[in-house]
Amino acid sequence: MVCRLIIEIGTNITGLTIVYFRTKMIPGNFWRTERRVGHRKRTQYTDVERAEFCVALEAEGYSIDQTKSRKGSLTKVSVRSGVARSTLGGWFRKRNNAPPPQLRQEKRVELAHLFEELAYLYLEQAATEKAIANTRGKDAIIAAATAVDKMRLLNEQSTENIATKIVLTWPSLPSIHSGGDPDGDGGDDGD
Repeated sequence: MVCRLIIEIGTNITGLTIVYFRTKMIPGNFWRTERRVGHRKRTQYTDVERAEFCVALEAEGYSIDQTKSRKGSLTKVSVRSGVARSTLGGWFRKRNNAPPPQLRQEKRVELAHLFEELAYLYLEQAATEKAIANTRGKDAIIAAATAVDKMRLLNEQSTENIATKIVLTWPSLPSIHSGGDPDGDGGDDGD
């Protein structure tokens, strides 16, 4: 299976531009081997397909640690791909027939680059005159932020928005740029 990124740009009833962003799992290898087990066919997936599924799980926020997993991520990939949840979970946890780690890393890098390119495309779309004129550039920025979030997940980087501001002041030190004036107002100290 191949994870295909689907981007839809349309307008709603009021004529505002809307950007839809979603992924879809599609058959990637038409030469997949099948063997009969009882009365049903059993599909055998290639290493590449299993690696792509595992990376798709990562992109959706699935984690071995259930406290860190996004709710519904395993189900979402399972429904889109047509592969059972237990099978996907087993591949991801490296319990049964897991894809080779180096192949999984290659697919992770490929998808991270795809999301990075997508983020830049959305930012470019947000900066166009048409997007600015319609004042719906925020939709493109939201889509870019989603792509950045998925890119960071695949690069094993934090997706939390944590900002720390540290301000250090020394009131007794003279300012270098104000010619020795300690309070920086350029006048005498009579305030």
